[in-house]
Amino acid sequence: MHRVASANIVAITGGVAHKVLKVQFQKDGSIFALLPQFARSDGIVARVQFASGLSYPTSVQLPEFGKVTTHIVKFSHHPDGRAHFSQDGKVLTAIKRQAAALSTQTGHLFTLQVEPLSALPAPRSNDRTFALTVNFVPDAPRALKLVALRQPFSAVRLDSTLKCNTLRYGS
Repeated sequence: MHRVASANIVAITGGVAHKVLKVQFQKDGSIFALLPQFARSDGIVARVQFASGLSYPTSVQLPEFGKVTTHIVKFSHHPDGRAHFSQDGKVLTAIKRQAAALSTQTGHLFTLQVEPLSALPAPRSNDRTFALTVNFVPDAPRALKLVALRQPFSAVRLDSTLKCNTLRYGS
């Protein structure tokens, strides 16, 4: 089975490509989710837990749960289950939790919500990273919610109507 060390997630909206996320798979088994250079680097990094049976819509006051940052952050989930937001030398690992070890973890890994997509940069033309490209035709959504799930390969079932012609390597 071919494995890649990293993959870019690219969204094409209105004919314009935007780099949404880079996922890296480290040799020690860690998984990193790196955010591109969003137009703004300030924001709130938070860990929020919702109670079961919660009715929607609901609101969350992120400042109560998180930390303000002025730097782009990355999400890391290590083999021992240590999960946190950081950025080497710039952002302290203040938002963290002990999650399931990756050897036993299945299901939800992380969720990323981005708005507006137009604030994301174009992929670099010289980036030779494997890319998963999603082309939104004909509609160009303003926002994107990406939910990353970790499943054993044997549990992955593809819909027979899914067109997989948007996978590409490099630019």
